[in-house]
Amino acid sequence: MRLVPALSGGLGFTYPLSVEGLPDTDLVLGHGTFVASVAAGTGQASGGTYRGVAPGASILGLSAGDLFIVNVLEGFDYILQNAARYSVRVVNCSWGTQGWFDPDDPVNIATRLVHDAGITVVFAAGNQGPSPDSLNPYAVAPWVIGVGSSRKDARLSRFSSRGIFEELLYHPTLIAPGESITAASPLLLNAGGYYATDSGTSFAAPHVAGVVALLLQARPGLLPADIKRLLQVTATPVLERDRSEVGAGLLDAWAAVTSAVYPGRPFGTHIPGWLDQRPYSIEHLPAVESEAVLPAGGSLPLPVSLQPGALSWQATLAWGTLPGLNDLDVVVSDADGRELERGDSFNGLSLFGRAEGVHLLGAIPPSLQAEVYFKDGTGLSDQKFQLRQESGASRRRPRRRHARRRTERHDRPRR
Repeated sequence: MRLVPALSGGLGFTYPLSVEGLPDTDLVLGHGTFVASVAAGTGQASGGTYRGVAPGASILGLSAGDLFIVNVLEGFDYILQNAARYSVRVVNCSWGTQGWFDPDDPVNIATRLVHDAGITVVFAAGNQGPSPDSLNPYAVAPWVIGVGSSRKDARLSRFSSRGIFEELLYHPTLIAPGESITAASPLLLNAGGYYATDSGTSFAAPHVAGVVALLLQARPGLLPADIKRLLQVTATPVLERDRSEVGAGLLDAWAAVTSAVYPGRPFGTHIPGWLDQRPYSIEHLPAVESEAVLPAGGSLPLPVSLQPGALSWQATLAWGTLPGLNDLDVVVSDADGRELERGDSFNGLSLFGRAEGVHLLGAIPPSLQAEVYFKDGTGLSDQKFQLRQESGASRRRPRRRHARRRTERHDRPRR
């Protein structure tokens, strides 16, 4: 199965020839070695002290080089073609990017194909916290398991990327230990030592991938959707944090595996419908989309569509994938010209589009003004772009009247 049967020739490249049978595919940075050790390391050099979550699992290492999209897609293709050969049941992805979730992104299409083939996909949520709306977009897809980071005391790591308050899609699935983690490290990068300590959601994700391996050992017939549900319903709630920050809560490996072995045993504190008991609801309004052209060397005011009572507003700029010298930035201010948010990240070439955006949370001013402009050193030619605005507003729920049963005379006990 190929992800894109005719893509290579159309874009002028071909997949690199896969080199199989290498004893070590982590030849430069040591990141893959560390991640693999967390998931399934034996801990042999530490007498078992630093063994991984599932030390009996086998590791199939795939190197994507410098994470060019071509190499990433080839990696997913390799998994699809060789899943039966190597008994692949879970894929850990401790890498990502910044931007907004697009279901038509080639990586998201690839992870959906892998999911549909019965393979669970785990993604690191990203290390852009505590800023809201900072998730790795590949961790947002509802068919993958997106993992944020927790500290050793079970609290959320400050660096762990956050989602969007009260948005149904933009949140991690759960969080897992990712701060001050000790795992195997290449000798050349660790002054001759076998282990090192590091932090990041890259090391939270393999904790979950290891638990997935344990779940499959307990019940080999579990499908990716079953596994995700088990992890969510058995997670420990983090009461001081919002779902957009921690998802279902903290990974509980024992509860998840026990629930897989004994399906009838109750776990979790999920209360169906508890969100409906609040006196308000969050209404996500239809997106407003438009197109415009930014003239060379200039700037352009953006029309802001804002609903009364807005608690969340974001604007996304998207422009072409073809090579060029243009990079767009955007700034949002209130009616008095006071800057509220700026989107000015560097956008290099991309096979699936470049994007920039801003996101406001909380009490949004009733009037906003926005402006798009070229990053310094760019803007030698006109640039067409698309603008997408999304907002959410608070709506008060009508009070429910509870019917009171009247006690009739004949219902009363006789003396």
